[in-house]
Amino acid sequence: MHVSQTKLKSFIRRLVELSKTDGRVDSKKVAEVLETLKAQSPRGLRQILSLYRNAVQQEIRRCTASVAYAGILSEATQQSLLQALETKFDRKLQLDLHEDPSLLAGIKITVGDNVMEHSIRRMLSQLHSAA
Repeated sequence: MHVSQTKLKSFIRRLVELSKTDGRVDSKKVAEVLETLKAQSPRGLRQILSLYRNAVQQEIRRCTASVAYAGILSEATQQSLLQALETKFDRKLQLDLHEDPSLLAGIKITVGDNVMEHSIRRMLSQLHSAA
């Protein structure tokens, strides 16, 4: 039996939706989906697992705001930033914060394929390129 690519993609999207709690990928839900797949052992399981893994990873990147910063981000600033990003991207996000002294001063935010950088390092790089 051949399953069309459209049906397979739809099935994978449904698996990803079943893997979420409150709009975010939940490791317990992922484990449940994997257990169900294992128990059912559908035809093409390897392909399904590979596509599912890729889709879950993509969903995690889409819902994670990776924030590199120089200096200190207070709890209030973190909350304000999270609210602004959730409004901009119209979805719940999780902050992944890490200090990056190479920015010199400023911040770099990555959400999925979107990158926003406001740092001294970037400004200096732009000045150097223009010279």
